[in-house]
Amino acid sequence: ILPNYYPIVDKNKYKCPDKLTKILNVGCFGAIRPLKNQLIQAIAAVEFAKNNKKKLNFHINVGRVEGNALGQIKNIRSLFDNLGEDFNLVEHAWVEHEDFCNLLEEMDICMQVSFSETFNIVVADAVSRYVPVVVSSEISWVNSECFADTTDVNNIVSTMQKVLDKKQQLIKANVKSLNKFSENSKLIWMKYFSK
Repeated sequence: ILPNYYPIVDKNKYKCPDKLTKILNVGCFGAIRPLKNQLIQAIAAVEFAKNNKKKLNFHINVGRVEGNALGQIKNIRSLFDNLGEDFNLVEHAWVEHEDFCNLLEEMDICMQVSFSETFNIVVADAVSRYVPVVVSSEISWVNSECFADTTDVNNIVSTMQKVLDKKQQLIKANVKSLNKFSENSKLIWMKYFSK
């Protein structure tokens, strides 16, 4: 299997804000699937917002619920239905890629702490827009300080805090890692097509 290639075209265009506002926007995008682990990430985002005395907008995609995950989306909706007005689930339809990347720029942090991944385009999209990320170690090209335990809400919360505390440093590290991954991918693809 040939690797993904995702070069960051304009390295200076996007800047993540230094400080959080009263409302924390957390993106947990992609298809709803059992192994994507969105419910545990939603619980972690709620706990993080409570710890930091922030209102929460937890953003997900809807429209692609796969692999018998109807129960998962139902549980996520139920969680937010019972939390009160300071904690909101924001559901987004699928949009064109550029529109999605523009949406990512509105996030304070993006999460993909999933059980099973490979490259993960959503994370690459977030990194390309200079948004901090928290992921599982399945997404191996991301800086390891952004790795969280898939089944430990407290660990996800503490990783979110660490990533936001070291935001600029980790954004730069992830951009560098993505560019390095893409350069290696380019060499592999060129070698493949030169056969």
